[in-house]
Amino acid sequence: MRQAARDLPAYLICVAAACLALGYVEITAPEAGQRFFGAWPAWAALVGLAPLGAAALVILDRRGGRAGQTRGPVPYFRLLLMGSSFALLPIGLDLVAEPFAPDLHVPWPAAPFYYAGMAVLAETALHLLPLALLALIWPLGPGAWRMRCCLVVATLEAALQVGISQTDPIITIFIATYIVLFNLLQLRIFLRFGFLAMLSMRLGFYVIWHLAWGGLVQLGWLS
Repeated sequence: MRQAARDLPAYLICVAAACLALGYVEITAPEAGQRFFGAWPAWAALVGLAPLGAAALVILDRRGGRAGQTRGPVPYFRLLLMGSSFALLPIGLDLVAEPFAPDLHVPWPAAPFYYAGMAVLAETALHLLPLALLALIWPLGPGAWRMRCCLVVATLEAALQVGISQTDPIITIFIATYIVLFNLLQLRIFLRFGFLAMLSMRLGFYVIWHLAWGGLVQLGWLS
């Protein structure tokens, strides 16, 4: 329970803030909140997943998922910048080939609230829960099993993107590979620094890709 004792309060605070943000979106821009869940509000999905996410943190702590974790200060700002840098290649691809529809992005002013909430939801559903399930099968101590588990979990978001992609197959494969690499790095950061560090990378990516490029440039909120 050592790392879980530090991660749990931070995780629950993030969940509470994310629910407030998604609730605000549900009131002010309900069409944005229905993009992935239909009539089921995103905040309600997060409320339902939050106890499982908290349990996943405890499981990972007890089943070796946090073995060898770095102690000391966490470089949150560097992790934000690292996540932001991953948005540059998709932006370049969008400039050259335009594989992404503008309506992929939620418009401002709901966008910051939406993506802040969805970041917590994504980390819970795509990283914490599946990694904890694999840890129940076999402890995640450092070694080949941990690497295989991280690779499996890292493919989940890529598989979702492939499932909804309507672009050229070659571009789709390239994007999926890029997403797997991003997720692998996130999982490494999580195992080394904890949940907030992993979340920081996704928030950094969302700020540049969805808020700046999508909301301000493509959807022209400032025009």
